[in-house]
Amino acid sequence: MNDEYVELEKGKTNLYKSPLTNRFIDDKVAVLHWYKKNGWDGCFVGQEAMFIALSALSFTNIVSTDDPYGRFNKYDRYDRFLSLIKHGLEYTFDSKGSVSTNSWSDILNNFNWEELERSIIDTDDNGVEHKVDCILKNSGNINAANQDPDKKSSKSLILKILKLTERYKMRDFIFFLIKNKKELQKKYGMLSCWPHLTIIKDGEIKFIEVKRSNRNTKRDNEVNEFCKDVLQLFDFKCSFCTIKKIKYKGRLIKNERLYLEHSSVDEKKWISILDGNQVTSEQAVFDFFYKKGWDGTIGEGDLIFMLLKCMSFKEMPKTAYLIDSIDAPKINGNNKCEISKNYWGLWQYNIFQPLSIDPNERPWPYNQWGTLSERMDCIRNISLKEIEENYVKLTDNAPMVRGDYGMFNPYSSFSKKMILDFSKCFDRETLVELVKLISSNLYSSEKYTFGWPDLTLYKDGQVRFIEVKAKRDRWRENQEQLYLNVLQPMRLDVRLVNLL
Repeated sequence: MNDEYVELEKGKTNLYKSPLTNRFIDDKVAVLHWYKKNGWDGCFVGQEAMFIALSALSFTNIVSTDDPYGRFNKYDRYDRFLSLIKHGLEYTFDSKGSVSTNSWSDILNNFNWEELERSIIDTDDNGVEHKVDCILKNSGNINAANQDPDKKSSKSLILKILKLTERYKMRDFIFFLIKNKKELQKKYGMLSCWPHLTIIKDGEIKFIEVKRSNRNTKRDNEVNEFCKDVLQLFDFKCSFCTIKKIKYKGRLIKNERLYLEHSSVDEKKWISILDGNQVTSEQAVFDFFYKKGWDGTIGEGDLIFMLLKCMSFKEMPKTAYLIDSIDAPKINGNNKCEISKNYWGLWQYNIFQPLSIDPNERPWPYNQWGTLSERMDCIRNISLKEIEENYVKLTDNAPMVRGDYGMFNPYSSFSKKMILDFSKCFDRETLVELVKLISSNLYSSEKYTFGWPDLTLYKDGQVRFIEVKAKRDRWRENQEQLYLNVLQPMRLDVRLVNLL
């Protein structure tokens, strides 16, 4: 394998600045963007593009299922083929898209290998584009990796690969993968050794393995062997790409030290400045600012998302406030709807992200919530009285959530006055810009519903976000990603408080 190098600006964690978008993202996607800026097309999770192209070559008819989230809801021949190559005898997908532990033996025994061989030999370019469309509709991985919600660049890449079918003897490649799948699975784990990126330019397909340093790891050695034994047999070019790190040149987060009394009984607790009780680090810092006239909540983004939900509908549909109406899994048989903490988080935060796709392609209840532009217009024009009415709908119909320490009301920390006062701290266009960001990354690793600072505070029209770090706490990647890509560019006041 050849050695290549790219220079990228590095954040505090393992995030790198994209040469295309100037956002801080995963190292592999940042390298992909470097190649794209230099004239290459390609995608991360490189094997997905190849397997979709090979699947389009392999079958004369591919059945499409209606699932914009990319799960396998039907056992068409594409599903079986892709899963056979990827997973051999280990497992398959059940009808709901989940991993099933049932044996593959029945499928293998009934699989018509002669039909597959005829299909691979006889398939021509007729209908290939339609087959690619069908596969992409049911394959979330490549769209996620390519950060491609409308699937246009993924489709373009796969069609470019298919034009090189004869150049790289793709049909022979399919036979090789199938006939040697047991050996490949045993020696390499198959996909685990496939290089990270697939890129294409001027009729050449290249596979790239991304490295953060010149030091060789066990994976590097396995990838090197896999490329020699498999990919290079069919004239595919393979390279290692090492990132040369450039120190971040932008403004770093404000870092403050706060000295508060530590508990002598429990090393994980501090003494509240308000009442002298032993409390968590987040509560101790909140109490400190509360005494200085600040109000707000403890919770990663809870207050801002509650406000946006209250501002997004002039007439809020039941599916946005009555959680019973979205078929929530009940914990007990009580009249009051009781749900798990994980389910609550999913329902609470997903109000905006599904709106980035066509309403006709969304599952229920997201298809009941209109378009993203309608929601943003509501945020611009909604009155305080309408915000108050939505707040009442949400709090009056609040479910009981089962958390780590028993049942709790998820809206109990939000008073009506708090929501109304908090709404007055923002220019409406600032909130609209925030909604654009958190709704634009349905298929991306950049999902800005996580990594929010621990405290959301407001005072006299000012808003401050505070991340609390006690001893041995570390700044996480999703926190840095949210800060560098959202909070800092929007010039929001964000501070890192180290509790000593």
